[in-house]
Formats: sequence, structure tokens, C-alpha cells
Amino acid sequence: FKESTTEISKIIIPKDFIPDQAKLSDIQDSISRQGLFHPPIIKENFEIIAGRMRVLACRNLGAKQIKVLIAPALGLEDDDYLAISLEENLKRGNLQWYDIVVKEKEFHELRLRQAGIDEAVRGKKASWGVRETAEELKVSYGTLSEDISLANALLLDPSLKRIKDKTTAKKVIAETIKRSNQEMGAGRPISNIEVNICHCGASDVILPIIDENTFEVCITDPPWLEF
Repeated sequence: FKESTTEISKIIIPKDFIPDQAKLSDIQDSISRQGLFHPPIIKENFEIIAGRMRVLACRNLGAKQIKVLIAPALGLEDDDYLAISLEENLKRGNLQWYDIVVKEKEFHELRLRQAGIDEAVRGKKASWGVRETAEELKVSYGTLSEDISLANALLLDPSLKRIKDKTTAKKVIAETIKRSNQEMGAGRPISNIEVNICHCGASDVILPIIDENTFEVCITDPPWLEF
């Protein structure tokens, strides 16, 4: 990247970008006290790649000029700029835990897309996976796997952002899953079906004699029957 100083008014931020006012206030306080440690990244045409909040914070503080990093224009596509943005934000080290896991998930999905992998396709050896993303982000395979699971949980329950740290969030999610499983189990009828065995035969004969909610999954050979 090329380091430069530019007029802050020239930097183009998408009109549909709506900043989180609490985060923006925190960034303004940090910049006013310590200065701007991480220059925003822009394209040569002044479109912002990474650092929208930092640019807005500097504008609000009355800055006329700002230090920036200019990304090369040749040979880069939209996904390349997205990768630059995600990597730059993840390297800053001052993000909330929920921002980190969401951006890690976005980065992993980006790399899957760039590798041409459709997660719905089965039976093929993937050329890119969680392990490769973890190596690129310099985190462990287990950490990234957990973080992606947390990001998925946040999509289902955004209120998890209220939890102060990732460790507590993992405990809350684990307890929720455990409680949900217990509640599901409590509603199941007592069955005389033996466990850990295969029941061989026609599904249209065997399934009707088994109580409802006895198991979660039934594997049958085609053609499948509806029950």
C-alpha cells in the first residue's frame, strides 16, 4: 500500500452506511486522546475500503486532512477489496468479541467463495476449508471453528452481543443448548426400542409402529416415504 495524506472531504463513504453511534463515540474519544494509529485504506479514486468509522470520527473532530493507505487499483476485484477490509479490521485488535467472530466468519465465507466451493456440494474434496482460513488468520483450527459457531449463534440471537466476553458467551450458548435438549427429551415418550442397533426392513412397515418423537433422524434407502 502507498502511504499518503489527503483531504478528508474527498474520501467517499457509501451513502447507505449507518454508523453505530456508541462505537463512533468511542473511536472519537480514542483518536482525540491518542491520535489515529491505523490509517484508513482507500482506493485511488478515494472510495473507502476499510476505516469508515475512523474517517467519520476524524471528520467529527474537525480534521481537514487524514493519513491514508492507498490500495493498488490494477488486478483487484470487489472480493479482493473485501478481503483487504476484513483483514485490516481483524488486525486492529480493539474490536469487540462479537465483531471479531462475525468478521472471521465473513472472511472464511469469502475464501470459500473465491475457491469456488459450494458448501452444499458433497462428495468432493474441498480445496479450501476452516483449517486453511485459520492458517491465514494465524489462529488455531479449534478457535476459528468455535468463532464461526458463535457468529452463527449471533445471527439467531443478536442479544448475545450484550455479553461482555467470548468465554461467557460460549457458556451461555452451551447452557441454552443443554436446556433445549433436556426440554426436548422431556417431551419424548418412553420407548421400548433398543438403542444402537439397526432396524432392517421396509420403512412403511417399521415406522408406523414406532412412537412419535422417539428419534431425530431416520435413514432409509430410496424411494423415501413420508411419515
